[in-house]
Amino acid sequence: MKSVCFLVFILFLALVAGCASSGSMDAVDAVAEFPAAAPEVGRDMAVSGYSMASSANQIASEETEMRGNIPGETAAGGRRYLAQRSSLTLEIADLEETAESIRAGVEQMGGYVASLNFYDLTRERRRGQISLRVPEGKYTQAMLWLQEQGEVKSIEESAEDVTMQYIDLEARIANLQAQEQRIRELLEKATDIEDILQIEKELTRIRGDLESMQGEFKYLRERVTFSSIDVYLEEEDPRESAVVDEFSTFGEELAKRFSLNTNRVLKGVTGLLLFLLSSLPLLVPLIILGFILWRTSIYFKRKKKSREEEKKSAAP
Repeated sequence: MKSVCFLVFILFLALVAGCASSGSMDAVDAVAEFPAAAPEVGRDMAVSGYSMASSANQIASEETEMRGNIPGETAAGGRRYLAQRSSLTLEIADLEETAESIRAGVEQMGGYVASLNFYDLTRERRRGQISLRVPEGKYTQAMLWLQEQGEVKSIEESAEDVTMQYIDLEARIANLQAQEQRIRELLEKATDIEDILQIEKELTRIRGDLESMQGEFKYLRERVTFSSIDVYLEEEDPRESAVVDEFSTFGEELAKRFSLNTNRVLKGVTGLLLFLLSSLPLLVPLIILGFILWRTSIYFKRKKKSREEEKKSAAP
């Protein structure tokens, strides 16, 4: 019995080994029947070598290599990029004279005036606003110098850290420039019309993104290179300057106050006369119309009164 079981086991192993060997031989025969399959696949990949999928992979590898050579990233540890902005309000004696002095002083520091506005604060006072751009290294000097041009009423200073944004834009611009160069090289080598159209479409997209980032980076670099200072100028109140704080006698104080009030009355009367004279083209027709209406009302009243008297006289 044991010998019969042993023989059955040997036959089972032989059957399994035969099936395995036949399967491997079928696989070898399948490969032998198609010996040119691999070369055909290689030719297809060579033809599609100018497609955007393969070019994108090549560009991505080049981007990874280039990011380690960007100057902004290597210098980030040694410098912080700050966008400084401040504003101060000055009380001055003469608006035009102070504004011209500020413009000349800022230009000597290498800066410039971005905008200048004058307007009336009241009838007796004027106000102005000057927006300045000064070099980053001259910011502290400019602020100290501006505070000497008048009496400082208020001052505000702020600084925004844009280091990460600055470095990121530098890196993205460098990568886009590398992509553009690589795409142009692929465009020169391309021969298929469909590949050329795809490459040109991708080149247009990259060029648009690059120009947009370059404009954003130019604005950011301007904010970092030139600090912004807004100066608000207010002329002194003549009413306060007309009255002196210290008086030697009561008579001097009374005379000065009387003179100040007299000037105010004269200015009020002068303003009223100017208003009336300038309004004559409108007032004259109104006066004539009012006179006509008044005379008409008087005429109808008299006529009505005469009729009533006639009725009374005619009654028994």
